[in-house]
Amino acid sequence: YKKKFIIAPPGGKNFIHVKDAAYAVCQAIEKGRPGECYLLANENMSYKAFYEKLIQVTGQKSRIISIPKSVLLFIGRIGTGLVKMGIPVSAHYVNMQILCVKNYYSNAKAKAELDLPCHNITLAIRDAEEWFLDKKMIS
Repeated sequence: YKKKFIIAPPGGKNFIHVKDAAYAVCQAIEKGRPGECYLLANENMSYKAFYEKLIQVTGQKSRIISIPKSVLLFIGRIGTGLVKMGIPVSAHYVNMQILCVKNYYSNAKAKAELDLPCHNITLAIRDAEEWFLDKKMIS
């Protein structure tokens, strides 16, 4: 948030408004079928696309730097070597591999059985920014 440069790995995630997720949890308690699992998901986005939307919605002046998978994995190998030498780093190989995965999911079952609402991610970003500002966690 409000960084000059944002590093975008090649992977992605599924993003959902917290209010949609909370509503669906309540619905699962009341309407969910015993033994069933539900993915509370909404919009599949690459990290780069998410950061672009974040910049647009918040009016940031950040630049996005996309990092290729090969570079991330190289950094990860160096990080793993440092960990083996007793130097703690979070940029080890497994973490870099995870940043390259597209963690995309379907919400079809939750929409059909739990009436999962799917608010636009733009609204989710606005609401999150407002909440963090209100809690004085960002300025």
